[in-house]
Amino acid sequence: MLVQRVKTTGRFWLAGLAVACAGLARADDAEWAIYVMKADGSAARRVCRVEGFLAHGSARWSHDGKRLAFDVSGGPNGARKIFVVDVTGESLREIGENAATPDWAPDDKQLIFMRFGGEPSTWVQNLDGQGLTRLAAATCAHWSADGNQILFMDAAERSLLSLDLASEDQRVLLEGKYARIEPGFDWSPDAKRVAMIGVYPNDSRELLILEADGSQRVRLDKGRLEGAVSWSPDGKRLAMSVDFKVVILDADGNAPAGIVPGQTGRSTDPAWSPDGKWLVFGSDRAAE
Repeated sequence: MLVQRVKTTGRFWLAGLAVACAGLARADDAEWAIYVMKADGSAARRVCRVEGFLAHGSARWSHDGKRLAFDVSGGPNGARKIFVVDVTGESLREIGENAATPDWAPDDKQLIFMRFGGEPSTWVQNLDGQGLTRLAAATCAHWSADGNQILFMDAAERSLLSLDLASEDQRVLLEGKYARIEPGFDWSPDAKRVAMIGVYPNDSRELLILEADGSQRVRLDKGRLEGAVSWSPDGKRLAMSVDFKVVILDADGNAPAGIVPGQTGRSTDPAWSPDGKWLVFGSDRAAE
């Protein structure tokens, strides 16, 4: 059985999966930071940068829109950590070390994340730093907006799967199509579609939309598709990084991808705010 049920804090979790994914990593010495900007490119500002770490990415908004969770890497001795910060840039606090790819619990009281050291696995921890609990030998888990489903990746099988937490039904959404899957896949707000970036053996990449009926549609296959894909709260648009620039495109294919204006430097891993007005992203652009 691919998924074994483990109950903790009133929910079922994933176990018995040999999967692996990683947060943002860069091969150069550029200093990245976490930024926000409006969806039209205006009002861009640096939220925070953790001293001693080069790469910053995998940022996700809390459901109340007040905080950001993100990971850093390129620290001393290859250290990787996750942090939470207020959108204002205040109250920066470390949540976990040897960790990456955080995601918020539906009630914003906990984070799930991948932890390194031995076999990568999924852990949960309270925002106050207490209650660190290993959930599963699995990684890259993402909640649906209503908290009823978890989307996850089996790297060994190169597959994407979902688990319905109420019915305990497990579905294989995609299997064996790509050499690997980028970890920043995302549910549509109604949990009926999944957006993901697949990578072929020759490193060519494409944005794939998976429908609830099992159909697949390539949405974009031009440029260097990098990192995370994020659905807008209304389910009509997608934000992602192409050639290290944040772009927004129509999810249904009725309009081409458009680069968000005013960008400098390189940017990746965009994610929509809950009100659909802002984007958070990692970038090596100069501080505003």
